[in-house]
Amino acid sequence: MTENGNCWICANEAATREHTVKKSDLELSFGEVSQNKPIYFSNAYQNNIPVGSFKNWRFKSGKNLCGYCNTTRTQAHDNAWKSVSEALAIMSLQENRPRYFYARKVFKENREREMLNMHLFFVKQMGEIFIEGKIPVDLRSFASSILNNEPNPKLYLNFTYNDSSDDIAAGRSELICNHTGSKPLTYDGEITFGNTYITNHVNVNMIYSTEKNAKNMDNVWHPSMGTTRLCIDNFPSESELDKIAFL
Repeated sequence: MTENGNCWICANEAATREHTVKKSDLELSFGEVSQNKPIYFSNAYQNNIPVGSFKNWRFKSGKNLCGYCNTTRTQAHDNAWKSVSEALAIMSLQENRPRYFYARKVFKENREREMLNMHLFFVKQMGEIFIEGKIPVDLRSFASSILNNEPNPKLYLNFTYNDSSDDIAAGRSELICNHTGSKPLTYDGEITFGNTYITNHVNVNMIYSTEKNAKNMDNVWHPSMGTTRLCIDNFPSESELDKIAFL
C-alpha cells in the first residue's frame, strides 16, 4: 500500500489491487486453472503454493490505486498490451520466429496512439514495482504520463522471446539497480533500474533510465523514437544476461 493510503496516480483513496501480471497473460501462459487443476506460486518467501484461480490475491499488488485509475482510466492501456501480447504469443510459436513486430498488423487505425497506450501499461507496472519495493523514486512523472496520456521520458522497453521451453512461467523479476561496488552507478545523476515482465511467450524488460544511457542499449523502444515497430530478440544465454541494459 502507498504510504499515505492514496492512489499514486490521482491521489484519491487507494482501494484496489493491480495484477502483477495481467490476467490475460496468465491465461495465455497457463490456460485454464481450477482448484482441481492449480498452478504453483513461488516468490522469495514461499515456494510451490497451489493456486486455483487467477483472481487469487497472490497475483496482485497491495492497494495502491483507486478504482477509477485501475479500470476506466487505464483500460485502453490494458487493451493495447493485450492485443500486442496475443500477437507476440502467435509469433513465438512460428518455426522461424519473426524478428519484428509491426503494429500495423494488429492496429488498423491509430497505431501511434495504441503503441503509446501499450507503453503506458508498463508505466503503471513500473510505478507499482517502485511502490511495492519501497524505492524512493519520484512517481510524479509516472502519474503525469498516465493522467495526460503522454509517454514517460525515462521508461524504455526491450522485448525478448521466452525460451524456457520446459517450465511454464509468468511473473515479474526482482528489481535490478545498476551499481559499482557498494555505490549506485548513475547516468546524468540518475540511477538506472530494470525489471522484467515475464510471460511464457515473451519477456518485456522495463528500463528506467536517462536518454543518454538508453541510446547505448540494443533494441530498446520508446514512443519518442517515431516507430511502431518492435525488435524482438531471442532470449539471451546466461553469459549474455548482464548485457541487457543493466550494466
